[in-house]
Amino acid sequence: MPAASPEAVEAAPLLTPAMAAFICGGQSLTVSSRDERLQPSLAKGVACCVSKDLREVTVIVSIAASGSLCRDIEHSGVIAVVACRPSTHETYQLKGTDARSVSLDAEDPERVRAYLADFAKDLLPLGWDSNFIETAFSHRTSDLRKFRFTPTAVFDQTPGPRAGTRICRN
Repeated sequence: MPAASPEAVEAAPLLTPAMAAFICGGQSLTVSSRDERLQPSLAKGVACCVSKDLREVTVIVSIAASGSLCRDIEHSGVIAVVACRPSTHETYQLKGTDARSVSLDAEDPERVRAYLADFAKDLLPLGWDSNFIETAFSHRTSDLRKFRFTPTAVFDQTPGPRAGTRICRN
């Protein structure tokens, strides 16, 4: 039997289960995009999750704290998400070009609360208490916007000799 053509074989997801667990684990999130003049926009994310098949990433931001980011993502579909664990500086950057706004689920407010609580736990040994997170990331549920995208590139951005290395799974 002949082998399937490269077009017929679906590429493996770029994320590993370990990377997905990290990204979903209460890290410091920075979400960015750009406008039509290539001017950057960015905001801090308040939660992130990865689909079970590891092919899609969903990030949640506060509209009030995101300035032009939401507009830029909706206009261009371009997104970059950086997930960093402050206590170790372990960092991954994910890029995509098909980002789109999706509806909030009933579970999203609890997802945001749990994500920020995990982030606060990581900051505690560094001298930051949960009041910092509550103040810096305060939001109303009605103020949340959720974007979903397919990662097209993943980079190891952890400081050190591998910083900036593109992670390839294929």
